Amino acid sequence: MAAGLAYWADSYLVLDQTSNEFVANGSSDINKEIFDDIRNFCIEKDYKSPNAANIHARIKAISQSEFAVLFMTIGKISKNTGLDKIAVQCLKLYLNTRDFTILHCVTSCHALRIIFEFLDKEQQNEAVLYYWQSVIFAYISIETPKIKPIETIDLGVTSNVQKIKDVVKNNFNDHDIKIAFTAIEEFVFYKDDRFLKAAL
Repeated sequence: MAAGLAYWADSYLVLDQTSNEFVANGSSDINKEIFDDIRNFCIEKDYKSPNAANIHARIKAISQSEFAVLFMTIGKISKNTGLDKIAVQCLKLYLNTRDFTILHCVTSCHALRIIFEFLDKEQQNEAVLYYWQSVIFAYISIETPKIKPIETIDLGVTSNVQKIKDVVKNNFNDHDIKIAFTAIEEFVFYKDDRFLKAAL
């Protein structure tokens, strides 16, 4: 964990501070149309994700684009918005796309939850704000696909924890292992069995 935090401290992206603020007196819920709003804005402005070598380079380019402030403005959340709401949004993105970049949204949201207990309330609020902005940029980086409401996604039969462990114990792909571990941990913490679907 120390190595991971040191990497974060060395590699974070500085965003336009004027847009790093919450919606005043807003609901704790995240706008259900948020991804549609961002998608429509990108279509209107004919904005395409930069053609870059890796995830970090794409997101860095998006964060430094002329539209970065507007992206953050469209995606603003309330100070009352908890990490639990963002975790579900990350899950929704992943269940819709199964995208490698979005996989990291799910796993990193879990990682942020783990370190939350070491942060005071003000630091937690700041972490939620910046983290949510990174999720928005990650969504833009995969060309803003159409995202269905999580309630309408056909999840099929949800596997139990033991079945997931049995499947993954002979898997040597570190990302498969990481998403399976995260799915189980988030299911246990949030009591939401939809997270288990991310493991399959």
